[in-house]
Amino acid sequence: NGRICSSYENGTAILIDMEGNDIYDGKNYTQSFSSYGISFLIDVKGDDTYSALSYSQCSSLAGLAVLADLYGNDVFIAGDRSQAFASGGGKNGVALLINLEGDDFYEAGNFSQGYGENLGFGFLLDFIGEDSYRAKQFCQASASLLGIAVLMDGEGDNKFSHGFFSQGYK
Repeated sequence: NGRICSSYENGTAILIDMEGNDIYDGKNYTQSFSSYGISFLIDVKGDDTYSALSYSQCSSLAGLAVLADLYGNDVFIAGDRSQAFASGGGKNGVALLINLEGDDFYEAGNFSQGYGENLGFGFLLDFIGEDSYRAKQFCQASASLLGIAVLMDGEGDNKFSHGFFSQGYK
């Protein structure tokens, strides 16, 4: 519960969970958030639930944020600027959300699910499973101000829903 795996000003935060059906519940700036630091949240196995507000679930402000959930059917629910959001702030910011295998559900607010701005690189990579993605606006591989954004889903019968300026909008 609360703010976990958050890093600031050249700090490093690492959380590794090897197995179990876990619940990650937080508000803002959590679940692999980085501001000029490095943050890694790695969950290897289990059906996990991630719930947070804004700047969460792999969100970077001129830092490096990585959230890797490797095996299991997972649920990711977040607010704005989450799920592979990256802003460079004049430097490079990188957000990398990797989900290797499972039937997963993603829901997020604006500027999420692969969004990059101001020299930020936001990547959401989901490789195996039947997944559902729901987001508001400027989402699902949307970029601005010299940002790069990617949403790549490798295989499965996937469903996508979104608002304006999404899916490859620049």
